[in-house]
Amino acid sequence: TTCNNVAITLTNTSVGAPNPVINVTANPATNVTITPGSGSLYVAKFGTPGTYTVTLLASNTAGSDTYTQSILVTDCTPTVAFSFPAAMCNVKDTAVTVNTTSGATSYTWNISPTSGVGLFTTVGINKRITFFTSNTYTLTLRATNSSGTNSAVQVITVSENCVGITENTTLAN
Repeated sequence: TTCNNVAITLTNTSVGAPNPVINVTANPATNVTITPGSGSLYVAKFGTPGTYTVTLLASNTAGSDTYTQSILVTDCTPTVAFSFPAAMCNVKDTAVTVNTTSGATSYTWNISPTSGVGLFTTVGINKRITFFTSNTYTLTLRATNSSGTNSAVQVITVSENCVGITENTTLAN
């Protein structure tokens, strides 16, 4: 088992005289690269999750032999999740996201529109946000690793002095 878009090493242990010619293929072949490495090594990368049959064909003047192996490729892109209050009732209140993403090596936060956002600072893998203007904002978190990128989006409504809405977060000052 391996992750999509992650290079793995295949080792050829074929022997024979004269030295055999080696051909390594994968089925299905779509989004697959197999390149010769040094010596008896091959490097394979599978772009799409699924089950692949890798075939090594060794042949020389004495004949040929085939070896096949199944390789399960799984989607290892990050699972992206975060929480933030969906509604804030006082302009100039500050809240911090709670990033619960798993499997990521880097994070990119975006907020739109940017006008009316007074503070947008990094706190570890989270963001501290202060809004200065009542508006509806879209907060996006993109998380990346060697297998790819996923994102999560939340809409936030900032109103001046809401009535009847209770905020579900601890506000930071």
